[in-house]
Amino acid sequence: MELSPNSAKGHYSRAFLQVVRFQTVATRAGIKLAIGLSPIHPMLAPMRIMKALPFGIDGDYATAADRAVLAARIATSHFRIVIAAVSLCQLDGRREDAANWARAPIY
Repeated sequence: MELSPNSAKGHYSRAFLQVVRFQTVATRAGIKLAIGLSPIHPMLAPMRIMKALPFGIDGDYATAADRAVLAARIATSHFRIVIAAVSLCQLDGRREDAANWARAPIY
């Protein structure tokens, strides 16, 4: 980060490690900065799911599910992003949404 503070991928990578350590406030700040640096980055879908995970960790399943669905709607979303959307929708009690995402074609 010191060598290239304008690297969206670097901020995303740091936020990934922070979410694994349950540092949700730091994760949110890092992802916000990463998306702000590169709003059309090829890794926008993973960045958006990283916006959802801290809310899920904190127990705000409604916000987490909303953000996970936004990530899953991106055309380049990986199947793991769709699985996260299914999981977070299920945790929020949105069983029909979870079932719809579970049936979504993943390429």
